[in-house]
Amino acid sequence: MSKLIPFDSLNLYAVLTELQVLVGGRIQDIRQPEPHTIVLVVYAQRVEHRLLVSIDPQHARLHKITSKVPNAPVPPPFCQSLRKHIEGGFVQSLHMVGFDRIVELAVRTRGGVYTLVAELMGKHSNLILVDPNGLIQSALKWVSPRQSSLRPIRSGEKYQLPPTSSLRGSGQRAVGSGESALTHPSPPSPTGREREPTPLSHSVGEGQGVRANNLTHPSPPSPEASGEGGSLAPLSHSVGEGLGVRANNLTPPAPLSASREGGDPMRHSERSEESQTLRFAQGDESRETVKGQGGEVHNPLLITEEDWHILWNRMGEARDWQEHLEGLSRFTAQEIEAIALCEGLEGVIRWFGRLRRAEWQPVIVREPNSHRILGAYPLPLHQLPAVWQHPRSSVNLAWEQAFVDRIQRAEQEHLRNSLLSPLKRALQARQRALKEIEQTLTEGQKADRWQLFGELILAYGHSLQPGESILRAPDYTQPDTPLVEIRIDPNKTLAENAERYFQKARRARENQSLLAQRYATLQQEYHHLQSLIDRAERSEQTDELKRLYAEAQERGWLREVQQVSPARRAEQDPFEGHKIRLYTSPDGYQVLVGENAQANDYLLTRIARPNDWWLHVRTGTGGHVIIRTNNQPQRVPRSTLEFAGRLAMKHSTDRHAHVVEVDYTLRKYVRKPKGAPAGFALYTHEKTLRITQ
Repeated sequence: MSKLIPFDSLNLYAVLTELQVLVGGRIQDIRQPEPHTIVLVVYAQRVEHRLLVSIDPQHARLHKITSKVPNAPVPPPFCQSLRKHIEGGFVQSLHMVGFDRIVELAVRTRGGVYTLVAELMGKHSNLILVDPNGLIQSALKWVSPRQSSLRPIRSGEKYQLPPTSSLRGSGQRAVGSGESALTHPSPPSPTGREREPTPLSHSVGEGQGVRANNLTHPSPPSPEASGEGGSLAPLSHSVGEGLGVRANNLTPPAPLSASREGGDPMRHSERSEESQTLRFAQGDESRETVKGQGGEVHNPLLITEEDWHILWNRMGEARDWQEHLEGLSRFTAQEIEAIALCEGLEGVIRWFGRLRRAEWQPVIVREPNSHRILGAYPLPLHQLPAVWQHPRSSVNLAWEQAFVDRIQRAEQEHLRNSLLSPLKRALQARQRALKEIEQTLTEGQKADRWQLFGELILAYGHSLQPGESILRAPDYTQPDTPLVEIRIDPNKTLAENAERYFQKARRARENQSLLAQRYATLQQEYHHLQSLIDRAERSEQTDELKRLYAEAQERGWLREVQQVSPARRAEQDPFEGHKIRLYTSPDGYQVLVGENAQANDYLLTRIARPNDWWLHVRTGTGGHVIIRTNNQPQRVPRSTLEFAGRLAMKHSTDRHAHVVEVDYTLRKYVRKPKGAPAGFALYTHEKTLRITQ
């Protein structure tokens, strides 16, 4: 099965180029249809647009959607905060931070410019509202210092970029801020991000704006940045403000030349056009690049053709695109390598040229066999077959369709797994129960033999010597009357030993018809479960899976899943740390066993319900046993009572006895006297089970 296409930095960049139509629009409505999802309704250019931002750990994304979303009856706190501070405001800019999966949406309001920061980083994703002073106003996920000592997210603190961002402290601005800051130091930061005390020590070409960790307003345009002396031709496709070109004259960004080592800030105004490029000269250890945590990384949208040749020669045959280019996912790195193998370096340069000019040809990728949508991409893919790829009118539409299919299939898989696991456990329980009944039915055929043994004990038991445990007597039912060996208890009288065998014979005869009926019922349930499992494994429709789930729930086959889930941490333990074991009977009932006096007390006084069955060995000490009945004790079959009785015997001082008597009664007839020691209880209305090894 092919892997899914990630919503990576390149796809995010392509989405944002199409979303520049929102700049200047008014935010009319804000909704939070799901816990991790926000939808902004923006009215721009006489059209209503819906911008979805989700920080779901599995489906973090940002794109425009075409369908309306429901409004929560009671808006969550984060939604209320957004409505209070930015609803009715105007979108001032929308851009990425560098080439990373961080998006900043600046909103101009009467109270100043608020910035909505979307960090789309898997399970670490977050959506944060930053006020005009750079302080965190609200967040979709608060992060305490205990959860993250490096970067807690708390109200009233200064917002800082994530520590994993390659631009953190690098001085590089988002890909295009809409204006140039070639020679001007940054104005004061409205979001209060930490900034260097000295002016910028690197040149930033048009479309780069000011430092990314200052979240400042764009600087005034520089005359040198008009694009007339740039090394690239003007863009033929408008991508709008905030993504590498000026909104007023659509000129391309100048190449970036940056140094993290400092230098004279006035050098930037004196540099020639030739010097304003990324330096990759071999042997020049002071070449000017942006350095990330893993070494030198370069924004792929800002590299010149000359620098591409230098980088190509430097990487050699063992090309690692992720090591040298900022923000690349493994999938995009594989796509670049596929292009390099087919078309060489010139093909790579042409491909990135299309990215810079936003010449998109979006496609969705659908696997033919399973019809599953693997994802979307802004350009046709070289690494996947062409028949898998289907054109779409926009990148946003392609990703909307991809995520609808992806989320639907994820929900189906989750529903299928939540259904199959308990059904398979129930199926195994029926298998064990059928095997036990088969053994019991086989023993039931020995009822005549148990009767014979009792009669022989009474007839020949007087010949036993004191202390003997084996009686040898002739079997008069056989023609040759062979001797048979009969095990007896030397501590009991002959009459008691004979009565034990007579009782076994009576129980064997009495249970034959009941066990046969139970066996037939279990066989029907077994075949029904097997059919349900087969249908659940084959089903591809969510509605059908829901029907199967409801049917299994109605029959009680999901009972154990609904009521008890294993705790991984002490604070999540449903028994608050007490030593209580959970078992499931062959019929699917939960059976709880206390393992010490304190656990017995907790089980009796805090867990058991009035109509639950309570069991305990008749003599001696042992654990309290509870059968959860869902307030229907009369429906609990005898096989479950015997199952619980064996557990009571196993967790008692009589565990090694051959026969143990176990009393059972309803919890409402059990009480603990005031001042009694832990584990002590009095009970009435009891019945008795005889449990044999």
